[in-house]
Amino acid sequence: MKRLLLIGFLLFFLSLLTTDAQEWFSMALIEVLDALPEDYSRRQEVIELLQSDLDAILKWQDKSSHLWYQVMDAPGREGNYLESTCSAMFAYTLLKAYRKGYVGTKYRDAGIRAYHGIINNFIRINADKTISLTHCCSVAGLGPAATPEVEAAIRKINPKRSVKENRRRDGSYD
Repeated sequence: MKRLLLIGFLLFFLSLLTTDAQEWFSMALIEVLDALPEDYSRRQEVIELLQSDLDAILKWQDKSSHLWYQVMDAPGREGNYLESTCSAMFAYTLLKAYRKGYVGTKYRDAGIRAYHGIINNFIRINADKTISLTHCCSVAGLGPAATPEVEAAIRKINPKRSVKENRRRDGSYD
C-alpha cells in the first residue's frame, strides 16, 4: 500500500509542469551553444531542440502579464502564482536566442514583453534606493520554511550566525 501511495504521489507531482527545471534546461541550451564549436556536426540538432523548447515555453506565457506561472500548465490552479525568477530566465533565453540568430522575431517580441512584465510586476525600489526582485520561488521549497536538515546545515556552515540570512521572500531584509 505504501508503494502505491508513493507512486500516486510521484505521478501527481510529475503531472505538474513546473518552471523549476524548465527554466534551467532552457538556459542551459542557449549557453551550451556558446561552448559548442561552430563546425560541430550535431550543432543544428541543439538549435532545433532550443527552438522546440522555446515554442513550448511560449505556449504557457501568460497573455496579460506576459510572465509565467510557477506551475506552467495550470495557471488557474489555486495557490499558483506568477513567478519572477523563471520569467527572468525565460526572457533572457528568448532574447539571447534571437540575438544569436537561432530564432525569429516572435521570440524576441515575447522576450521583450516578458522583460516589461518583470519590470512592471516584480521590481521594487526600496526606501534605501536598493532594488528588489519580488515573487521569487515562494512555494518551491526555497522559501523561509527550512526543513530541520537545512537548519542543521545552516548551523554547520554559519555556527555563530555571523552571516545575516534573509528569510523574507519579498526581497527585503528584517
